[in-house]
Amino acid sequence: MTATAALLPVLLLLLAFGRSAHGAECFPACHPENGFCDDDSVCRCQPGWQGPLCDQCVTFPGCVNGVCVEPWQCICKDGWDGHLCDLDIRACTSTPCANNGTCLDLDDGQYECSCVPGFSGKDCQEMDGRRTCCCTTTAGRSWPSTSSSPRRST
Repeated sequence: MTATAALLPVLLLLLAFGRSAHGAECFPACHPENGFCDDDSVCRCQPGWQGPLCDQCVTFPGCVNGVCVEPWQCICKDGWDGHLCDLDIRACTSTPCANNGTCLDLDDGQYECSCVPGFSGKDCQEMDGRRTCCCTTTAGRSWPSTSSSPRRST
């Protein structure tokens, strides 16, 4: 067995256990590009990286509903937009479905209402085929009223 072949397993073990050029050892090993093992055997991250192994990127400061793949990015999650991913672009957020209809956000930024029996229309605003308007109390409760609803005499 040559000297090189004998040293190969030792070199592989050193790499696997995170031995740095300074001789310090971190276990588990720091990410080889995003961090380094200091003299106290603590994994220290390069700027823009975090986590015990320096394998998690840091998002752009102020990023609200976003993630990163590389440091300082803010890639918006579905339904969010803007530089800081703080603009809600989900159509159902404005609760467009009336009369207990259920709202479903569609991929194109639009929405679709699923109406309860007795109601129809894009926003579940039609009852028995007639247009309705919703009356809302100060407690935030709504109920339909139609032009043919009985009126109270005053």
